[in-house]
Amino acid sequence: MTIHRRLDLRNNCRRVIRRLLCALFVALSGSFLGCSAWKEIATDSFELPATQISPDSVSLQITFLRVPVDTHQVNDELWKQVDEQFIPIEERLHLNQNGIRAGIVGNQLPELLNELLEAEQTDPLDGLDRALTSEMDVLAKNRLVNVREGRRTEIVSSSPRDELVMLYRTKDSKVRGKPFPEAQCILAVKPYPGGDGSVRLQVIPEVHHGEPRKQWVSGRGTFQLLAGREREVYQELMAQVQLSPGQSLLMTCTPESTGVGNAFFVESGRGDAQQKLLLVRLVQTQRDILFDVVDEPEGS
Repeated sequence: MTIHRRLDLRNNCRRVIRRLLCALFVALSGSFLGCSAWKEIATDSFELPATQISPDSVSLQITFLRVPVDTHQVNDELWKQVDEQFIPIEERLHLNQNGIRAGIVGNQLPELLNELLEAEQTDPLDGLDRALTSEMDVLAKNRLVNVREGRRTEIVSSSPRDELVMLYRTKDSKVRGKPFPEAQCILAVKPYPGGDGSVRLQVIPEVHHGEPRKQWVSGRGTFQLLAGREREVYQELMAQVQLSPGQSLLMTCTPESTGVGNAFFVESGRGDAQQKLLLVRLVQTQRDILFDVVDEPEGS
């Protein structure tokens, strides 16, 4: 072996040794600097925060029931178990003259209402219900809503109509008729919770008609530009009731089903005319005077 080959072999050995020493140095440096393998850290499962309900909110359950028009059990037998005395006699007569009947149902529902509720739950959605559920703010079959004090929520009480001629009897017994193009019957509901857990509930019939347009709407000291339709509000036909948790407001048409009551609570677009019964049940209220903080007088 020549001298040149020996020198090349020696240089190659030095290069290999130098590389091994560098690799060893890097490995030792990593261990001294604290490098370590990945470790799984135990973390609590992620959960969405619970929905916060406003202290002045009210939970209402809204349900529509349907029976054939002129059902004897509904128009006679059922109302023997419903309290109609909460409305002053003059206002109750005015409602009846316009085809509307209203009363309070206690915590224990009459047997007929229970049967209708069971039948409604097993009956699949038909064309009318699908049309209703496609609208905004529709409470078609059974829906739970939370409403704040004095705020309105809307119950759609009829399918849209190309034209509606409403016959309305005023308090001085005058009958007025008015046509509404592209109309729909709406019940505006406003709750006012009391300190004892009860709620004063207002239900006002309205007819929304015409093409949507932008308009300024006032409320709580402010003005908002909202898109909506014209409203015909029947303030004189407001049904007002004081409900305790578990009680329900029952509204429907009179047996004659005339005027406003016919427009709001009779549906004939399905072939045979159907009478609708509206149940608005007070589920709970957040306000209770027993838990209100009362400032103690000075010096006590």
